[in-house]
Amino acid sequence: MSESKKREEGKRPGIARDLLRGGVIGAAAAVLCLVAAAALIAGGAMGNVPYPWVAAAAGLVGGVTAGIASAGKGGGRPVLKGVGAGAVLLLLLFAGGILLGEGMPSGDGAHVIPAACLCGGAAGSLIGVKRGDARQKRRPPAKSRPRRVYK
Repeated sequence: MSESKKREEGKRPGIARDLLRGGVIGAAAAVLCLVAAAALIAGGAMGNVPYPWVAAAAGLVGGVTAGIASAGKGGGRPVLKGVGAGAVLLLLLFAGGILLGEGMPSGDGAHVIPAACLCGGAAGSLIGVKRGDARQKRRPPAKSRPRRVYK
């Protein structure tokens, strides 16, 4: 059996796949949040909310979802995986904005969206990690020797 087949059998999908999966799931959640906010604003239930804050809230929801999705499978360094998934989400949102003709965000709230995506990814990874995955397994205590009794 070749080396690559041996590695493939015992190896779980790589970190890049986890980051990409988390970013895509987070982007879907962010788009759904934006659609829900647009429907609420159009219906008059939300009033007149500035767009940068709606986009930041969508980025935060998407970041938390991306962090939960990327860190949920376990493995090492869940916070870095969450921040990475938030970065993938940010790149997907920026690419979607450029392709739809909106361009890069600029103005007052331009710095809030990247911060919301990255911090949301880190927070989501802390929420999504299963107990014991982030910590190293502790060794059981060593057997104690019987005490010497001095007379």
